[in-house]
Amino acid sequence: MEMAQARSKIHLSINIWTSPSRMPILGVCGHFLDKNLRIKHPLLGLKFISGPYTGSAIADIILRLMGEYGIRERWGVLMADNADNNDTAYKKMVSELYPNEGDGARRARCYGHMVNLAAKAFIYGNNNEGFLAEAEQLVTLSNRDQ
Repeated sequence: MEMAQARSKIHLSINIWTSPSRMPILGVCGHFLDKNLRIKHPLLGLKFISGPYTGSAIADIILRLMGEYGIRERWGVLMADNADNNDTAYKKMVSELYPNEGDGARRARCYGHMVNLAAKAFIYGNNNEGFLAEAEQLVTLSNRDQ
């Protein structure tokens, strides 16, 4: 596979979706430079999350995927949204793979997520009922899932 010949660290981005049938899915993508220095970003897995979306459960899935692809030693950065469970997953991954490394060096925040929230606030302007309803739904889903 191309990742075996990558010229860079393998960076990961993750996101969790809940399907209309309430099935939680963790998506994991890899990001790296191939042997010709072209950016690649393959989907590494769409994994069902059984039980609560705890950081430990998320980390276990990601670590298992990294093992399947043989990239545990090549991990660079984890990018995810700002949910607490993603912070916990990141900390578990670092403690398992790089126990002597300081906290925060491999964690990237999802800037696009923050920009999206700001753009919605701007679009809704003074008529913010729709924005507030959507934000409340996200909080409700997040609290339920965790």
